[in-house]
Amino acid sequence: VDINGLVTGVGIGSSTITAAVDEVSDIATITVYETLQIITDALADGVVGTEYNQALAATGGDGSYGWTMTAGSLPPGLSLDGSTGLITGTPAVAGNSMFIVQVFSGGQSVQKLLTISVG
Repeated sequence: VDINGLVTGVGIGSSTITAAVDEVSDIATITVYETLQIITDALADGVVGTEYNQALAATGGDGSYGWTMTAGSLPPGLSLDGSTGLITGTPAVAGNSMFIVQVFSGGQSVQKLLTISVG
């Protein structure tokens, strides 16, 4: 904490800071997390009429992840579970689907473009 009250971090972890002015004080806990990343680089191809099950994976943040799609769409018949990052279902139509997934964790979010090809 500098003279102006600016708090900066130099490493991953938590610190508790007590601030006081005259007779007023308060305590805050500051946590610095590892940078959030989506580590899934590619998704398995699907086959029309055959069950599909593929997990998205991330690292960093606080270790708990929430997933959503921000653009594009999954192949018809597939869906994304926002709490687990699992893409499941049975593809109904052949083709390529491009979409952007977003993951949230520890006050951070990051997006990635992915593709699923269904034959």
